Amino acid sequence: MPRGVVPIVILPGFLNTDASYASMATNINTWIHQYTDDACTSDIRIVKFSLRDWIKVILGGDMTVYLDRLEEVVTDVFETHGGDVPVRLVGHSAGGWIGRLFLGSAPYQQKEYGVKNCGKVCSLITLGTPHKSIEDYPFGRFDEKLDLPPSVRLEKQSSLQFCNYFYPRGDEFEGVRIVCVAGDAIQGEKTLSPNLRNLDNVLAYQAYKAVCGDGSVTGDSVTPVCIALLEKAHDNIILPGVWHGTRPKRPWYGSIHVLDTWAFHLLYPLEFDTL
Repeated sequence: MPRGVVPIVILPGFLNTDASYASMATNINTWIHQYTDDACTSDIRIVKFSLRDWIKVILGGDMTVYLDRLEEVVTDVFETHGGDVPVRLVGHSAGGWIGRLFLGSAPYQQKEYGVKNCGKVCSLITLGTPHKSIEDYPFGRFDEKLDLPPSVRLEKQSSLQFCNYFYPRGDEFEGVRIVCVAGDAIQGEKTLSPNLRNLDNVLAYQAYKAVCGDGSVTGDSVTPVCIALLEKAHDNIILPGVWHGTRPKRPWYGSIHVLDTWAFHLLYPLEFDTL
């Protein structure tokens, strides 16, 4: 059985801070030890991004601060292990498409993140990521001031639209395996019942409608399945009963028993039968 270290970088989702993923990091580390019978260990880092940082994004800021910090973490963990052990990225929610943005070769705000860093990464696993969101939020959103080539016309001035314009599929990043994971826990319902028992369904309806235009679909309560998967990804995984984030008695992507359904991809390119 292969032995060694598995470097992993977790990319926080929208309005989540790095502290939100401490338990996930612990669970992944535990899972790797158990799955490999202690043949492998992990070096898990989390991109630091605060609520204040997210507020700047909400007000029209671009993703360069996030991408710069991601680049620093990826470079550090890559060099820590001699520059020959590839890094695995795990992006939760918006962190997933930000990971795609990071790996891409097109200049973003005059910076070529992918050109410098794609070779350091072997995989990106996205968890509940609204890859194909229409971004039709009820209260609107501020346009980002993106530095675009004259020939590029985006429907909306957003980094996500930039990402989907240049990298619409899961096979756009040479040498990097893209895996998309989507929770399928709840269907949206438009009308609230008198006893309020379907409140979660109604909240899911509003969330789904904002990102895909149809609130009655199913998903993880925030991201519907229909926009969480990418054409030509190495693997698209749908997880019944898995929710978007952490809540008591509800399994989410980072729950220890849910890791069995997707975390084996973290061991690529090590040679295990399940890969």
